[in-house]
Amino acid sequence: MRLYLIKNITKVTIFLLLLVFGCFNSTAANVTLKPSTQIVTPSEDFTVDVFITPDSAIAGLQFNLEFDSSKIQVHDVSKGRFLSSKGASTFVSYGNIDNNAGILSDIYGVVLGPSSILEPESFKHLRT
Repeated sequence: MRLYLIKNITKVTIFLLLLVFGCFNSTAANVTLKPSTQIVTPSEDFTVDVFITPDSAIAGLQFNLEFDSSKIQVHDVSKGRFLSSKGASTFVSYGNIDNNAGILSDIYGVVLGPSSILEPESFKHLRT
């Protein structure tokens, strides 16, 4: 029961943090998918970096991604250096992978504290 309560308090806290940070400013960013290789043989694993180039300084971001599940299966999502590039503490969600539907959802990250990021960098690594 105690673990359930802690999980719910954590979820509410995270939601409130995202709500507060989201109220300040919503900016656009250029998002580029950069595969580790251009040619892949069937069943070969490769990595795709989600590379972010912000238009202005940002402290968090969120994305969902749809893909052709008949051609690609996502094995895992890992953290890139984007939000922690200035050494700031961060909170990230690696999201939900649904390989049947071809959807990555609820992938987000936020800088905890007053720091914001302007330099381009990889936000997440998708291993397929």
